[in-house]
Amino acid sequence: MLELEVYHGCKNHEDKNDNVVFFSSEKSFSEDYGEVEVYVLTLSLPFDTSSRVHINELLESVPVLEDFYTGETFYNFEELQTTGVLYQDTWEIFEHLIPQVQFLGYDGMIIYEGGVENFISFYSRQYKRLIAS
Repeated sequence: MLELEVYHGCKNHEDKNDNVVFFSSEKSFSEDYGEVEVYVLTLSLPFDTSSRVHINELLESVPVLEDFYTGETFYNFEELQTTGVLYQDTWEIFEHLIPQVQFLGYDGMIIYEGGVENFISFYSRQYKRLIAS
């Protein structure tokens, strides 16, 4: 289980898209998306986009991973590992695969953009806004 304090930037914090909500480990990253609120996020079984086990499991249900930013395709974990994207920029490779990741039983994702660790929550019950004191 993963429980941590995270940041969410949005003009309207009530505007949720199918309960899938994006959070960041860095406040400055969230500021690009609007007013930043602090949340406690709890993920029981997050899909880690840098995990060999998780990526191999996903590749059993999708034929290839594609980076929609660079156009590169990956057929196995080792190809991803040699590019150096695993802890840098997995966003463009995995974001569009949220439905497949949910189908595999994961309740969220750990995903990277610009070297920043970010999180995707699949269910609204997983996060709670912290009230400033």
